[in-house]
Amino acid sequence: MKKILPLAFVAGLFVAFNSAHAAPKQILLLGQKPDGHPPGTHEYMAGARVLKALLAHRQDLRTTIAQADEPWVEGPALIAKATK
Repeated sequence: MKKILPLAFVAGLFVAFNSAHAAPKQILLLGQKPDGHPPGTHEYMAGARVLKALLAHRQDLRTTIAQADEPWVEGPALIAKATK
């Protein structure tokens, strides 16, 4: 156990150092306009804004919100950017 603890500490430092210098991950949150349900139900865009606010403190993430109603012209480019 005494030999494993220093090794785990060094491994933790390595992971922390590498994650601090890694490019931020791209997250794409998709939503759409209300679809005829009563107000306050299926509020996808409002939910996406809440989720983006909850993730805002994360320096390792970049969050984009997109409304994916048809026609969604910028869709393929946004998906490609988020999957890099």
